[in-house]
Amino acid sequence: MGLHISLPFGHSHAAKAHANTPPDGTPPRMIVEFLDQDGKAVGGRMRPLVPQPLHAEVPSGDAGMDWHKTDPHLTVAPKSVPAGAVAVRARSGDTVVAQLPLAAAASAKPAPPVDKATFNPAGKWTLLLLSELFTDKARFFGFAGALDKYIRSQAPFSHNPDSGVRIEALFWPSPAGGLFNTSQNGRLVYGDTGVVNAFVAKSGAKGRLTIVLVDLPRRGGAGGGQGRPAWVTITSEPTETWQAVALHELGHSFGLADEYTNSEQPTPEPHPLEPNVTDRSDPAQAPWAALCTPGHPGKPTCAAATRPPAPLGVVGTFEGARYTETGRYRPTAECLMQRTDRPFCPVCQAAIAKALAAA
Repeated sequence: MGLHISLPFGHSHAAKAHANTPPDGTPPRMIVEFLDQDGKAVGGRMRPLVPQPLHAEVPSGDAGMDWHKTDPHLTVAPKSVPAGAVAVRARSGDTVVAQLPLAAAASAKPAPPVDKATFNPAGKWTLLLLSELFTDKARFFGFAGALDKYIRSQAPFSHNPDSGVRIEALFWPSPAGGLFNTSQNGRLVYGDTGVVNAFVAKSGAKGRLTIVLVDLPRRGGAGGGQGRPAWVTITSEPTETWQAVALHELGHSFGLADEYTNSEQPTPEPHPLEPNVTDRSDPAQAPWAALCTPGHPGKPTCAAATRPPAPLGVVGTFEGARYTETGRYRPTAECLMQRTDRPFCPVCQAAIAKALAAA
């Protein structure tokens, strides 16, 4: 069989199905079936799990980040396609949640990359960079090299460039519609994570983070997470370079939290909190107390309502972090984990250096 089936699954349908999960915790499933030219089901049915509804971090265009609801993709690999099938349909109960012509829903069978290149091979932290909408491998590897150069110019990686991030760039030539069913909705650029993960598995490559690098002429992307790739376009804007957006996503792979506020972000807090967030307002009690700037007393150093905040470069406790306006504190007024036109703050640099030393 030479294809996977990839269907966009509406966020509201996915959320409803998971909200109605029975008390015994049985995960919700759906029906996927093939249709003939008369719209009648042909062949057998598949019963895959309903994909999880997703929120994704998206570059806002003003060096900040927004959160968007994304339509998760349903990815299945049928053993065969019945004769006469021209379309594929997904149902949740009696509700049709997706239906596409078979040609539009089909994606290529995962295969090893056509070519690959490694940048900074001595690096201890591997970033997998995948091509999307690229047809020329030299062009893709050129952007991969630009990202490598940028990362090694930024602290703390610039302190010892050869021991930092190793980029493994994997090239597959894209068909006209993309290899990973990538679509663009404003600044949200996102595709089928299941297909991406299948291609990565076929490549045999392993990394701390996977970024799908998309050859599109407009700034955009989507954040990743555990087992979920991030997406970054190759286009910059005056207040936002694409390399900085990629580096922000890389920061998450080192365990760093977002430092901006956003009331719609649903991610629960870990315990303990990430190394660049604290619930202690007193700088002397913050995990980074040893790095705090002398001469700036205050509990906190800067309250959420204070405008403008304390001068750039001051390390203390700045109220507003991890999507929450009050009660959570970041180390500095501005940092790459808050906005992409700033470098990593000293606390984030120290956390990255510690992770690299333990790698």
